[in-house]
Amino acid sequence: MGSNHDTLDVKEPFRYVTDKILEAILSGVQIEEPQHIKVEEPPKPELGDLAIPLFRLAKAKKASLEELYSEFKPILESIEEVESVKLMGGYIDIWLRPSKLSRIVFESLRNLGENYGIVKVMAPKRYVVEYVSANPVHPLHIGSGRNAALGKALESMLRLRGHIVESRFYINDLGRQVAIMVLGYRLLGGPQPPDGVKEDHWIGYIYAATNVIIEILKLKKEIEKSRGDPDRYRELVSRLDDLMSDAARLRERYPEYFDKLSSGLSGIEDIESVISDLMIGYEKKSNPETVELFRKAVDLCIEGFKKTLSQLEIEFDKWDYESEIAWSGDVEQILSMAMKSPYIVYKQGVPALSFSEILKSREVRERLKLPKTLEIPPLVLMRSDMTTLYTVRDIAYSIKKFREFNADYVINVIAAEQRLAQAQLRLALYMLGFRKEAENLIHYSYEMVNLPGIKMSGRRGRYVTLDEVLESAVERVKDIVRRRSPNEEADESVVRHIAVSAVKYALASIDPNKQLVFKLEEALDLERNSAPYLLYTYARANSLLEKAGPLPGLDEIDYEAADNHAKRRELLLMISKSPTVFSEAIDRLSPEDIASHILVLADLFNSWYQVDPVIREQDPGVKGFKQYLVYGVRNVIGNGLRALGIRPLSRI
Repeated sequence: MGSNHDTLDVKEPFRYVTDKILEAILSGVQIEEPQHIKVEEPPKPELGDLAIPLFRLAKAKKASLEELYSEFKPILESIEEVESVKLMGGYIDIWLRPSKLSRIVFESLRNLGENYGIVKVMAPKRYVVEYVSANPVHPLHIGSGRNAALGKALESMLRLRGHIVESRFYINDLGRQVAIMVLGYRLLGGPQPPDGVKEDHWIGYIYAATNVIIEILKLKKEIEKSRGDPDRYRELVSRLDDLMSDAARLRERYPEYFDKLSSGLSGIEDIESVISDLMIGYEKKSNPETVELFRKAVDLCIEGFKKTLSQLEIEFDKWDYESEIAWSGDVEQILSMAMKSPYIVYKQGVPALSFSEILKSREVRERLKLPKTLEIPPLVLMRSDMTTLYTVRDIAYSIKKFREFNADYVINVIAAEQRLAQAQLRLALYMLGFRKEAENLIHYSYEMVNLPGIKMSGRRGRYVTLDEVLESAVERVKDIVRRRSPNEEADESVVRHIAVSAVKYALASIDPNKQLVFKLEEALDLERNSAPYLLYTYARANSLLEKAGPLPGLDEIDYEAADNHAKRRELLLMISKSPTVFSEAIDRLSPEDIASHILVLADLFNSWYQVDPVIREQDPGVKGFKQYLVYGVRNVIGNGLRALGIRPLSRI
C-alpha cells in the first residue's frame, strides 16, 4: 500500500507514461528512422489504452509484424506502468497498470491541487482577443451571445495556459447603419430612454423605426414608378405590405415617438443625401455638433451593452472607437501606401487593391491560411463620396492592435459570413508590407445561431435580445429549483449564475463551424450536456470531499484499488489524460473539446459514485483511493469550466 518511488514532478501523467514508453522503444530497438515510431490512443477502449502502429516500420525494416512484436514485447513488459501487450491487426495494443498510473496521478494531484489540469506554457505569447464588437444600433442578440461566449472562452483558456492576453471591443460607430440611427435620434431631439427601458433597447427601437420608415418612403416612390410593369408592381406592393406590418408593430410600442419620426423623415426631400452628410461629417470630424450627437447616441447603446456583458462576467481591457482610427491619420497613411502600391486598380472610378497576382503564389495562400477555393475580389478602398470602407479602417486597426500591445497574435472573433472580408484584410496587410501582422492575424470564425421559428432582422427590429434569453433562463432555473426544493428559498445570485452559465456553455460548447440551433430547455437540462449539469457535478464532488474528510497521505492509499474495478480504472485514465486534453485544446483554440471532455468525465463520475460509495467505504486504503479520484474529478471539471469562462460553484 505504501509509496516508495522517487518523487515525480509530473503535470501531464498520461503524456508522461506515453513518452516513457516511446523513449524505451527508441533506446531498446535499432531504428534508423525514429519518425516511423509513434505511440497513440486507440479509437476504442477495448483496443487498449495506447497502441503502436507497425505497418510503416515493418515496411522500412523489411520485417514481419510478428518479428517486430517479439522485439518490442520484452521492452514494453519491462516498463512498470505497462500491464499487458497484444498484437492486433498491425498494432501493438498496450494496457496500463492502474496501480502504477494512480501513483503518478495522485502525486500530481497532491502537488498541483486545484491547478491540476492546467499546464502553463514555457514561453508565453502575447495575444489580443477582439470579440463581440457588435454594431451600436441595437441590443446584443443571441448571435452576439455566441460571439461573446466564444471570445470569453478563448480569453480564459489562453490566460489559464499562461499567455498574456488583452481583450478588446471595437465600437463600429462609422457607416450607414449608425448614421440612420443618429438621424432618427436627432429628429427625436436626442431623448433619454423611457422609464424602465434599457439604453441599447431604446437605441435599437430608434434605429429600427427610422430604418423601416425610410424603406417605406423609398418603396412608395418605386411603386409609383413601376405602375407600367405589373409583375414589378406586385412584387414591390408585397414588400411594402411586409414593411407596413413591421411599422405597425413598432408604432404600437411608442406611438408618439414613431409618429414624430415618420413626420420628420417625410419632410426630408433627399434622405440619402442627409445620411451621407452625417457619415462624412462624423468620419471627417468636420462638424462638432454631428460628432457630439454620434457619440451621445453610440455611448448610450454601449452603456446598455456593458450591462448585458457584466451579467456574462465579461469586462474588456480596451474599448476602441472606429471613428478614432479614422481621425488618427492612420487610415490616410494606409490609403497613401495603397495608392502607391503596384496592386492598385480602379473599379467604377474608385481605387481598389487587386489580389489576382499575389493569389497565384501557393506559399502566400498557405502563410495567410486562405482557403484554396475562395475567390477573393479586389478590395475597394473608398466610396464615390470619398468616405473609406470598413475593411480599410480594419487594416489600420489591425496594425494598432499588434503595435499597442506588442502582440504575437491577434484573434478576431467574427462570424463566418465575414470570411471574405477577413481574407481581404490579411492579403492587404501582407501586400502593404505588414507581413508579420498578416500571418499572425487569426480569424476565429463561427456560424450563426438560430432560434426555432424566429426570423431575425436588426433593421426591422425583429430579434430576440440576449437580455431576454438570460432573463428567460433565470425564470426557468427558478422554476426548476422550486419544483426540486419547494420548501427552500432559492439564492438569487446562485440562480442567476446557473442560468447565465447555461447560456454561455450552450453557445461555446458546440463546434463553432457548425450552425447552432439554440434551445433554452436543452441548455438548462440538469441530466445532460449543460452547464447546470456540470456545475451540479462539481458541487457534488466538492460535497463528497468535505464529508469524506481530509485527503490521506500518499503512503496511506491502496494503489491496487482499481486493478479489478472497471469504472475506477476508467475514471483514473480520464483524469490522467485531462491536462494533455486541455493543453492541446487550448493550443488549437478549441473550447468545444474541453466542453466535451469534462462532460464525459462528469457522466462517468456520476455513474460511478452512486454504485461505489466513497464516504461509507470501510477500507481506509480504498477510501483514500476513491477520495483522490473525486479530488481529480472536481479539479478537472472546475478548471474545464474556468477555461470556458464559467466560474464553478462549491455548493448549490
